[in-house]
Amino acid sequence: MGLGAQLIGTIMVCVFLGHYLDGQFGTNPWITVVLSLVGVVGGLWVSIKDLL
Repeated sequence: MGLGAQLIGTIMVCVFLGHYLDGQFGTNPWITVVLSLVGVVGGLWVSIKDLL
């Protein structure tokens, strides 16, 4: 899979999961924010790992 698609895919999965969990627990927008940051860090980690 391409590097950009991997980065975007990781972030989008985390955002959608956070949005779903926020709806279930009524914690708008905290879980989405936290999982978005986790997605960005995770996506960058995987991208940098693939480059090296």
